[in-house]
Amino acid sequence: MRRILGILLLLISGLYSQTSDFTATWEGKLAVQGRQLRLLFHIQLNEEGNFTGSVDSPDQGAGGIPISAIKVEGNRINLSVRSIRGSFEGTMASHGQTIEGIWRQGGMQIPIILDRKPLQVEQLL
Repeated sequence: MRRILGILLLLISGLYSQTSDFTATWEGKLAVQGRQLRLLFHIQLNEEGNFTGSVDSPDQGAGGIPISAIKVEGNRINLSVRSIRGSFEGTMASHGQTIEGIWRQGGMQIPIILDRKPLQVEQLL
């Protein structure tokens, strides 16, 4: 019985560590019409263990745009931002510090690399 319980705990902790890898603020730059536009994705787990988040586009003065849906499978993530008809699909690198993917919006498909931003002191409190 203890062996089965130990195996279950190991499996559950492995699943949790895979999904929690995406919990962070991710920043990247979109190259659009000769301009570099920063995008920040804030992804966290809620109390029920589901991913939630928001998007900021500081160069356009936009922040706190809700992410409508987040789907994680292994090292892949898909985000939908319905309010601006945008989406992101990417793959996390094995070191866990970058996600390479495609931002889609308004008929455009733009490659973007997101970098994990370090936690700020106020996020730890």
